Amino acid sequence: MNRPSGRKSRLLVLSGVVAVSVGVLGACSGSTKTAGAESPSAAHTSTGAHATESNPPGDIPDTIAYVDYKSADGAVQFVHPEGWSSTKLPNGVMFTDKLNSVSVSTTSGSAPTVDSVKSTVVPKLGTPSSNVKVNKVTAATLPAGPAIKVLWQTDSAPDPVTGKVYRNDVVTYVVGAKGSVTRMDLSGPVGADNVDPYKKMSDSLKIK
Repeated sequence: MNRPSGRKSRLLVLSGVVAVSVGVLGACSGSTKTAGAESPSAAHTSTGAHATESNPPGDIPDTIAYVDYKSADGAVQFVHPEGWSSTKLPNGVMFTDKLNSVSVSTTSGSAPTVDSVKSTVVPKLGTPSSNVKVNKVTAATLPAGPAIKVLWQTDSAPDPVTGKVYRNDVVTYVVGAKGSVTRMDLSGPVGADNVDPYKKMSDSLKIK
């Protein structure tokens, strides 16, 4: 996933992003005040019954255009690829195109730390049956402010027609600013080359 640029390729069914969006709905509030700098591979995992298929290519094209999103209250703003479908979340929004997605949600809360994210966010990632594997939880910096970055993997929800399940890479940023906690999740199939698009979207995040 960490190659330097994206390449255009086909994308698959929308169901691949559902498992990621489930974890967004309730995991942003609450944090402890124990500071931490970095954590190696975390132990949080969950297991499921579905066999995971070989992943399709899912690169976001380099040539895709980006458009602005601004929340109704103007508190959160970021860019996302043009043409992606939008879904309202209880505290935010998700944009999807087949297996790729970006979601942002905001709740009240204090600035997150590595320890608080490990205790309040990590246990709620994915679903009990989505084979979540957390690879790393570290401190990071975005233009929007200090953040905690979580690298993890999850199975997609089974395709409603074929029943196929695909493995997704997810990058989660948790940012504390202005008395709120904002979470951004960037998800795509394992092996997709989306480093540049993810950076563009995460760097565009603004919190007022």
